[in-house]
Amino acid sequence: MSITITPRFITDAEGHKTDVVLSLNDFQILVAIAEELEDIKAFDKAMKTPEFVDWEEAKKDLGV
Repeated sequence: MSITITPRFITDAEGHKTDVVLSLNDFQILVAIAEELEDIKAFDKAMKTPEFVDWEEAKKDLGV
């Protein structure tokens, strides 16, 4: 998947970039990517420390 983000930069009097302006669409794309990366990170962490819970124990914990 290829994503093209088109930032526009605001510069100070010396020409140093100080801020960035994104279209709403570009911003929403970046937020979606960040959220997906958070999900992947949480999944990877969960898979590194698997915790097995017996089905009967799980039912008891859930009150089923």
